[in-house]
Amino acid sequence: MLAAVIALACGYLGSYLANSQTEEKIVIQKVATSDAGGGVTPAVEVAKAISPTVVSITTEKMTVNHFWFGPQISSGTGSGVIISEDGYILTCAYVVSGANSISVTTFDGAEFAASVVGSYEDGDIAVLKIEAEGLQAAVLGDSDNIQLAETVYAVGNPGGTLSGSITDGIASAASWTISISIEKGISSFLPCWSFWLFF
Repeated sequence: MLAAVIALACGYLGSYLANSQTEEKIVIQKVATSDAGGGVTPAVEVAKAISPTVVSITTEKMTVNHFWFGPQISSGTGSGVIISEDGYILTCAYVVSGANSISVTTFDGAEFAASVVGSYEDGDIAVLKIEAEGLQAAVLGDSDNIQLAETVYAVGNPGGTLSGSITDGIASAASWTISISIEKGISSFLPCWSFWLFF
């Protein structure tokens, strides 16, 4: 009985001392949001700011197949991002490679014919132009400032039917060089996401 009383007293005394030592050292973690957001998470703010700058791209390509009754038209889809108010759009080169016609649909549903003004297939980058003014353009970041494991968001049009989709992740690497190979017809099968970094 005496041992039980001593153990209980020691436990109480230890608990009291521990609480008295840490009472002023409690740390509460909070997620920071902007004052204007009214408690809205950063991802929601990113989606609202960036989605209007992302466009959906549809392409058509005519191919000749002598075994299937002559010429046929194949379509492809992807996405791009507006980089100037007067209609210049950055996209993946494979999305528009070999296309006979290109159509761009903006966030508000307006549709424009587009032309390729430049393409760098080794880097999988192409620039399109549509005849429009007053567009909301994305603010481009500096890739040299990316830090490993930094939060990133991707806004795009996966599968060509989910325009305006957004997802998040982390920068898994900051200084890789990646080689790609663009094959004929690939734009008919692969969706293109517009991957841009927002901090």
